Amino acid sequence: MSQTSSGASPVGLAKHLEGLSLPAKKQDVVRHARSKGANADEIKAIERLPEQEFTAMADTLKAIGQVDAPG
Repeated sequence: MSQTSSGASPVGLAKHLEGLSLPAKKQDVVRHARSKGANADEIKAIERLPEQEFTAMADTLKAIGQVDAPG
């Protein structure tokens, strides 16, 4: 399974973002993930998101992958 550079798995991130009310700002995404039990690596990956409003889950997960891609 692939992971982001911080060690967070995309599947774990998706699980912890399940039920997020969209549109959502970055801090809403972080808060929701914490409330769902995201680990430190997952929170670190989410905190690297740009300050913007996310309107779709797919776009949110894609953005996390872009800012926290391995390598």
